[in-house]
Amino acid sequence: SYLDSAIVVAYLLITLAIGVWSGRHVSTMKDFCIGDRKMSTTALVMTMFATFVGGGLTIGLVEKVFHVGLVYVFIFLGLSLSKLLTGWLIQRANFPMKDCISPGDVVAYFYGIPGKIFSGVFIAVISAGYLAVQMKSLSYVLDYFYEIPQHQGVWFGLGVVMFYSCVGGIRAVSTTDVFQFGLMFIALPVICFVGLQIVGGYEELWLRVPAERAYFFPQGKNMWKHISAFFLFAPPFITATAIQRILLARDKQQGALALQVTALLGLPFKLMVGLIGLIALASSLKLSGGAILLHLIQQTSPVGIKGLLIVSLLAVVMSSADSGLHLISVTVAHDVVKPIFPRSLSSKGELFLARVASVFSGVFAVGFALHYQDLLDIALSLKSFWVPIFAIPLTAAILGYYASAQTFLITASTGFLFVASWKTFFVGTSSYMPSVLVSFITFFVARQFDSQAVRQGR
Repeated sequence: SYLDSAIVVAYLLITLAIGVWSGRHVSTMKDFCIGDRKMSTTALVMTMFATFVGGGLTIGLVEKVFHVGLVYVFIFLGLSLSKLLTGWLIQRANFPMKDCISPGDVVAYFYGIPGKIFSGVFIAVISAGYLAVQMKSLSYVLDYFYEIPQHQGVWFGLGVVMFYSCVGGIRAVSTTDVFQFGLMFIALPVICFVGLQIVGGYEELWLRVPAERAYFFPQGKNMWKHISAFFLFAPPFITATAIQRILLARDKQQGALALQVTALLGLPFKLMVGLIGLIALASSLKLSGGAILLHLIQQTSPVGIKGLLIVSLLAVVMSSADSGLHLISVTVAHDVVKPIFPRSLSSKGELFLARVASVFSGVFAVGFALHYQDLLDIALSLKSFWVPIFAIPLTAAILGYYASAQTFLITASTGFLFVASWKTFFVGTSSYMPSVLVSFITFFVARQFDSQAVRQGR
């Protein structure tokens, strides 16, 4: 309807206006990366939450509950436990937060310039893969509801996100994230309310849902598989995106608190998403195949409400996409090029390079999105490199087990080669647990022979 379309257009225009206005005074690389570190805890929680929630935690989780059952909500709660533990870890970390404006700066404190450059390259590559997934998801939503061809939708989505991200940096990204956070928490209860009216209320919902899909805690023949999946999500292996968001805080205590509040907010959010999956399962509508959430919105929402819900889906995707684009630009300019050419790159030159990197990485992600179909598998494959290469040595250093850049590079190289070899020779099986174990052993063995390793302080 014209009303729904008007709501979507208004959302895009408001997002652009907020992004450009909030970032109009960005003139230094520090402003572009972390702003002035005067963000309130509430705003920090909102931007963290909007950043961490993507298509996988909404559209993907609805489909998992629809096809498998409510137990997938339990599995995804492992992500909340991971953030709670990561917050505890950050509170005890001793890196000088005031001197860091990027994930590479944190790595450099523990492992020097070689570690910073090495991590910067891989963070940029991994983030580009995630950006491609979000661009593909955004184009899919536009194609489904408005029949905009996906190749046009990808470019359109990139153009909107890139415009305010390049101009305003983290100020634009975080401000639009706050706006998008509000849309998410308005839309989910609306979907639940409308869906429950369709199925006849809570009691009728539970009568219609098959018993094998209604249990929350793992049981039955797949019990150990589901328990293992929960514990794969649960460890506090800090991500580059989490580091970049924590660096927006006044201090580590505020950053850790915001991360833990974000984790607690994720509990009702995931439960509502799971409820939507059950509603889709219990409804008498013809819902099958992929994009269950899109089908449910299309077939059940009245005029006006449908526009709001489409906007919420766009907000979910765009809040993750702009964060990924910003992270790539920061790591390329500050963590890779700046250390290689420290004297020839001024602050303004570094800021210009970050914006150029944002454009080129966005174009690369679009090419990736248009060329490959199974982007979610590719993104998960890229993520499997992060923990063995970076998370193990970084977590160890935060806990006080220091080592030299040499030990870091040995661990990272071993982790990369092991994961790459596993994916080549053991196609279809997970490399996660074996690679974590190999990386853990490699780090502590190499550290025993590291003459520069110290166990207390710096």
